[in-house]
Amino acid sequence: MFLQEGPTTIGREDAPRMSDIVLRGPGIASEHCVLKYVDNSVHLLPHYQAQCSVNGVDVSEPVILTQGKSAVIQSVELQMPTPKS
Repeated sequence: MFLQEGPTTIGREDAPRMSDIVLRGPGIASEHCVLKYVDNSVHLLPHYQAQCSVNGVDVSEPVILTQGKSAVIQSVELQMPTPKS
């Protein structure tokens, strides 16, 4: 998945505003979280009471996803790539 500069919304198809990435399944909130790509950094911004974790730790506040970190949005895992040497 490639992110463009700015916010990418993640949620269900019945969200009040259309989500950029639609997920289905139990536990996915209509507006679940936002991935915000700014200045070569990806920020995960979970919405209120949406289940998100980074490297196995639940998060409820914005967090920067650095190389090698793994974010889980309900049961979907996003792996931040590590550059090849």
